[in-house]
Amino acid sequence: MKTKLLLLALVCISVIFTGCGDSDSDDSISKTIDVFSSKGVCFGVTQSLCMRYGAEGASENNAQLFFGEIEGFNYQWGRSYSLLIKETPISNPPADGSNIRTELVSILTDQEDEVGTAYNFESITLLEATITSDEQERFFFLGDEISCPEVNVCEELVDMANMDAIVNLRFEYQGEGVISLIDFD
Repeated sequence: MKTKLLLLALVCISVIFTGCGDSDSDDSISKTIDVFSSKGVCFGVTQSLCMRYGAEGASENNAQLFFGEIEGFNYQWGRSYSLLIKETPISNPPADGSNIRTELVSILTDQEDEVGTAYNFESITLLEATITSDEQERFFFLGDEISCPEVNVCEELVDMANMDAIVNLRFEYQGEGVISLIDFD
């Protein structure tokens, strides 16, 4: 009887531990993607910025939005990358998360935009968190820090938050991953 209970306990423990795995590593695939030098506005639970990417060699005109993160990869504005990634299905994904785990295998290329490259965002609805500032008078565009050479321009946008105003934003690359808000209309 003790042997049967011990055997049953071991079986239960092994089922519990094998059922808790995050991924099915046998189903992993590796592929190359191109990540573009500017992000795009995306909508999930709220308005945010997502990396823009495409299949290897794809045109930026056909960019898709990457809603999650690539583990081991730190995106920087103004840089285009070619990445070798590994995608692994997740057995039990969180309700509000992806069912695929994406990991960086290697950075194949990393190219910086020229200083002065323009990034235009059209028809952006100004919600509470679209353009914000903090106590240190830093400004953020959907969570990404931005430079504001004309502080009054950024302050005006912060004041317009939650008015559902629709604006076009023009940013310019300053180098070292920094973008500046140049103007809006």
